[in-house]
Amino acid sequence: MIASEVLYAEFDIDKGSTLRASFPTAPDELQKTVHRTPEFFADMMLPEGVHNREQDYTVFFIHKDSEVKYCLSVVKTMHDANVRRGARIKAVAICSNYHFCFAFKDILNVAIDKLFALGSNESVSSATAVLSSLFDVINSVDVSGVTNLQKSEVEVRLLKRTMCAKPLGGPVHTSDESLEYTTHALWDDLTIPLKIKLGNTQDQHEEGSLIDLIAKFGDQTMQIYNAVLTGSRVILLGYGLPAGKVCNYVLSTSALLCPPLVGVIHRQHPYANLTDLAFLSVPGYIAGVTNPMFKGRKEWWDMHCDLATGDILVAHPLEKDDADAIDHDFILQVMDGIEAGFSESWVRCMFEDYTRQVNLYIYSHKYIYIYVCIDNYILLI
Repeated sequence: MIASEVLYAEFDIDKGSTLRASFPTAPDELQKTVHRTPEFFADMMLPEGVHNREQDYTVFFIHKDSEVKYCLSVVKTMHDANVRRGARIKAVAICSNYHFCFAFKDILNVAIDKLFALGSNESVSSATAVLSSLFDVINSVDVSGVTNLQKSEVEVRLLKRTMCAKPLGGPVHTSDESLEYTTHALWDDLTIPLKIKLGNTQDQHEEGSLIDLIAKFGDQTMQIYNAVLTGSRVILLGYGLPAGKVCNYVLSTSALLCPPLVGVIHRQHPYANLTDLAFLSVPGYIAGVTNPMFKGRKEWWDMHCDLATGDILVAHPLEKDDADAIDHDFILQVMDGIEAGFSESWVRCMFEDYTRQVNLYIYSHKYIYIYVCIDNYILLI
C-alpha cells in the first residue's frame, strides 16, 4: 500500500488552519494511528504566507522509533470575491511509508480541484468521498518496477554508478531521465502520467537538488557539508520564498552525505514553523523555515543559511585548517562539472566518493568519530 493516509485541510478565517477530513482514519483518531494531532497536520499542510501565492507545497516526516512516514502536502489558493478575505485555501496531503510518494504531486492537485469543485455543497461526507477516491487511485498505481528494485540495494547502487560514469572524452551531455520509472494513475476517465526516480536510498529524496544548493551557496556549500557531517544544528531560512522551495533545499542536504552515511533523514525537518518547535530537541537537526524570527534566536542554531541572499552565519566560527583547502578544491571541481553540463546524479556520486574518502581518512588516522542521532545515524566505512 503506497498511501497509508490522505488528508484535507483548509484555512478558516475564524479558526485558522483546520483539518477538515482524513481517510481511512478519521481526524479524531489520527493521534492513535499516526501519532500526530489534527492540529499538527493542519499547520504542516498549510504553510505560512501561502495566501500570497497561487500554489505551494510542503514536505514533512513523521518519525516513530526507527520508522519514517513521508508526507507531502499540496496547497492551492482560489480567489473568490464571495468569501471573506477574497480567497479560499485548501491543501491535500499523502502520508506514505515510501519516499517516492513525492512523485504523486499531480494526483494531489487533481484531488484539490475536485474539492474546490464541491463549492457550497461541500460537507464532511462529500470531502471524505473525494479522499476515499484519492486513496484508491494512489494505491492502484503500478509501482512494481520501483518497489522490486528497492529490495536490492546492490542493484540500486549498480544502476546509479552506471549512470554516473564519466565520459572518456568529448562533449558532456548527461541526463537523469534514464533513472526514471514511468507509470500512470487512472482517476475516472483521467490518465495522470507519473515519473519516479530510481536509484535513491532512504535518505535521498525525489525532491531536493544538490545543483540548486550549490548554485545558491557556491563554495560555501562545504560549510553546510561539514555542519551536517558533524551534527550541527542547521536552519535554512527562506523568508518570502515558497515553502516548497525551502523544503527542496533541506532535502538536498542529505544527498551531501548519503550514501555512504545513513540516517540523516531522522534529523531533517523540511518544513518547520513556530507552532511546533519539537524539532529543536532533535540533535543536529536540519530545518527549513520561512519565518525570519528564527534568525534572531541564535541560541536555537549553530548555522543559519539564508536562502534569499546565499549568506551563511555560524554561531561559533572555527579556525581554518588543511581540510578546508581540500574541501575548497573538491567543490570547485564539482562546480566546474556542473558548468560543463554534468547531471544531478553525477554530482551526488561525486559527494558520495568524497564522503567515503573522508571516512577512510578518519579510519586510517584512528580518529574516534561516533555520532548517534535517534540511534539511526551510522557512519559506514
